Amino acid sequence: MNFDSVDFVSMDQDKPEIFFYGRVNGQNYNLVKYNYHSNEISAKANKLPGGGTSIEMRLYSTENGQELFFPQGTKLDVYDAGDLNYKYELAPENIGGYDDFAYLGNNIFCFTTSKAIFTYKRTNANLEFIDKKEHFSTHFGNGNYHLIPLKGNEILVGYFQEPQSFKFSISSTGKISNQQLVNIPIKSRWKKKTLYSPERDYVVNLLENRLYSTNSFNLEDSFEKPYYPSGISRNGNLILGSSNNPDDYSGNESTFERKIQLYNLSTGKVTTVESKGFPHLLFENYLGQIISISSGFYRQNLENSTPKPDIFVEVIQ
Repeated sequence: MNFDSVDFVSMDQDKPEIFFYGRVNGQNYNLVKYNYHSNEISAKANKLPGGGTSIEMRLYSTENGQELFFPQGTKLDVYDAGDLNYKYELAPENIGGYDDFAYLGNNIFCFTTSKAIFTYKRTNANLEFIDKKEHFSTHFGNGNYHLIPLKGNEILVGYFQEPQSFKFSISSTGKISNQQLVNIPIKSRWKKKTLYSPERDYVVNLLENRLYSTNSFNLEDSFEKPYYPSGISRNGNLILGSSNNPDDYSGNESTFERKIQLYNLSTGKVTTVESKGFPHLLFENYLGQIISISSGFYRQNLENSTPKPDIFVEVIQ
């Protein structure tokens, strides 16, 4: 794929395709769709995002088809997921800027700032303001507030320095109600490191290896391995990761392994599987295969550059 580094990744849950946004040849950025079964780039964006962002791009199936949403300042760039042709931008009013966003279905979008959450109704390229509710009374201005949509028309909003999250109900028309403070911390900072399993009703903080029930809002489980998890299986029973520390900048390559670790929540056992490259980001695809975005050479994480392109996708099982 010729990426020296990758900033954002978004996986298609129903096809063997992954969207990558990263740096090529040490300077130019590219946005592509990669088919890991045919091992080829199947689409390239005809218009690149104009600026950097710390909010991850997201792939959603909407009333307008399958689309890739790329945050840009106070707006959202919208791409057709089929050919990566740029469509237009969505501009939420009355908000200025936002820390995170989520698509909730029925053309309803939710945004959060450090002070409040907002909902909008989309009609093609237009967003109509619907509702607003404030959340935390203490405001931090570094852009690390996160949204986690739950089933049952509910959503969590949290911040890594807050020990609890706020839960809201959002109706099919976008009205916000039932504000409740719950005992689920969201430890994500710049990257999404807090994941949700609707099948098993838990939220897992990958930065502390703890699972919280979204029914009782209590700590449900914790695990030692994988030391550095990066994903969960589709049914939520497997925690996927490795022993490679993405924040280890010591340069000690000997501590990094070409192995992945799978923690089974039902049995409490950890299975170690060999990989071709150094695993960085893991997920389970629609065929039940474990997919790893790996590097051929030692690197701490996907965002770090290396002297030559070495990022590839491998099917583990």
